[in-house]
Amino acid sequence: MNKSTDTQPDNQDSPALDGMLKQLAREDNGKDKAFVDRIMTAVQAADIDIHPPVIVIPRRYIALAASVLLVIGLGMWGMLKPEYGATVTSNAVYVKKGETLEKRRLGETLYIGDIICGNELSEFQLKDGSLVTIDTNTELTIRKPKSLERLNLALNKGRCLLRVSKGKGRFLIDAGVPVDVLGTTFGVRRDTDETVVAVYEGRVQMGGDTGIILTRGKSGRVEYGSRHPMAHPLSPNQELAWSRPEIAFIDRPLSEVLRWITQNSSYTFVIADPELQKTKVSFGLKRNENLSATLQTFMNMHGLIKGQGFNYTSGD
Repeated sequence: MNKSTDTQPDNQDSPALDGMLKQLAREDNGKDKAFVDRIMTAVQAADIDIHPPVIVIPRRYIALAASVLLVIGLGMWGMLKPEYGATVTSNAVYVKKGETLEKRRLGETLYIGDIICGNELSEFQLKDGSLVTIDTNTELTIRKPKSLERLNLALNKGRCLLRVSKGKGRFLIDAGVPVDVLGTTFGVRRDTDETVVAVYEGRVQMGGDTGIILTRGKSGRVEYGSRHPMAHPLSPNQELAWSRPEIAFIDRPLSEVLRWITQNSSYTFVIADPELQKTKVSFGLKRNENLSATLQTFMNMHGLIKGQGFNYTSGD
């Protein structure tokens, strides 16, 4: 075969070839291999040496390859993208990254896999609406839920209070011993020598299928190295005193004060007299203060006598 030494583009050197290719393109009936073979035959007939060799790839194959690469790329991006876990609802929490702590402020996002560290009474809301309060020196990890699980948390150390929203699926907390939530408000503390669960409201199963069920006003504990829960002597009102924020009510309706106490303890109240509910009272409680003693002083001060239009249960 003679080689063309002209430096002009091939389609100018060989108008016959250009016309032939256009004609072949019009005649293409979708049989791509036959089409390519006919093009190569035309090139050879024109006695032209092409540098580099021409490789004709049908457009349908290019489109298919591009689609495959796009799907793979989107899949990889979805696998690498952090999965939403919770939203910060207090002033700040910290996320542990190696040996450093990164601050997350009010409204910022926490992700699956984050190790969350408390800053006094730090709070965040999980994606199902449940609220978690953690104390100082606490580490809690949001883990990816397994099949049939709604949420999965790991309490590595410290203590937390959970107000679990109603929903389908298992809500599991690993605190050295499995804690299954059955719809409730409760606290968990994990120390080096024991794990303690205390229930304000609802039910919690501690220790898995062979463990115990704790109800309102009950606490359970598991010693380090054991898998068998037992009753805990401290009531939830004592065990969870750390989680109650400092509060002060001044000249507020009695019903409002008692509602706050109910939400932050295992106490429940019944007031038969509507006028008594509207009575203006003042009440204050410091963090970690003994609620039972403070409440007794409060009732004595305002003449609230059990059995006289006013009743309560402590849950202790």
